[in-house]
Amino acid sequence: MNVNNYTDYFRQMAVKHKDLRHDPASETGDAPIGSKHFGRFGSEEVITGLKSKVDWPALLVEMYEWKSKSEQAYSVVGDYAGGFSVYATANPENLNEVQEAFTFTESIMQDVLAKIWQDHYGPDKDMCNSPFKLFDFNSLEVMPVGPVFDRQFGWRCTFSFIFNNLKKITTAPEPGTFI
Repeated sequence: MNVNNYTDYFRQMAVKHKDLRHDPASETGDAPIGSKHFGRFGSEEVITGLKSKVDWPALLVEMYEWKSKSEQAYSVVGDYAGGFSVYATANPENLNEVQEAFTFTESIMQDVLAKIWQDHYGPDKDMCNSPFKLFDFNSLEVMPVGPVFDRQFGWRCTFSFIFNNLKKITTAPEPGTFI
């Protein structure tokens, strides 16, 4: 359930952002060409190329990873890390185009981060829309990236978080889980 909530949270950002307007039907090929502005990717795809084609600009979410940490065996807590990137196309030989791509994608990234902050701490916060119990703004790492894929430039943001709904591994599985 957390994978779906995590991915969909960022998908909805791409759907609702004025400069992206991602059409979810494009993920199955049931929407017009040029309407896919969201995708999932792994960091190795920066080198090997995207497995799923998107239209630029695009917001790409990275699958999260986690490691456990605890003071004792009875208080295991997950330390989660995720990431997302925003990229646009520019001619690498044209420094003005590259700078425009960085400026444009930085604006989108800041909008996404501002929306996440509002969902958690703003006056009209609605954490029901967020998969995060805690989104650690003190752990953000934002870096410029490019050129990647096919002449894309933009920003990558990594962050730490805690899920809203987390299955505790210190709680016994429900009866019938293991037969």
